[in-house]
Amino acid sequence: MSTSTRTAKKAELENKIRALCNGTPDDELPAAIVQLVIKSFYDPDYQVGYVFGLEDVQSNCPGLTEDQGLALLTFINEDFDANAGITNEIIQDTADKLFGR
Repeated sequence: MSTSTRTAKKAELENKIRALCNGTPDDELPAAIVQLVIKSFYDPDYQVGYVFGLEDVQSNCPGLTEDQGLALLTFINEDFDANAGITNEIIQDTADKLFGR
């Protein structure tokens, strides 16, 4: 990614965060910012992958709170096994392990 493209993406991200902060309830702000940052720095010309987010966790494990969902994502990220990858089954199994569903 060229320097001018990175600069443009950074400016776009800053504008989105400013817009998001205006009118977004404080309890929703961290998760929304995390999603924006992830989406803003993914470059499909040089990377391949699927980004799992809080929405994926909540659709697979609807009983989890937002805090539990974020904890689950953090755990999966820290315990990532490139051979296994991240799947809906891994999300569900990890939720069972962490929260005894």
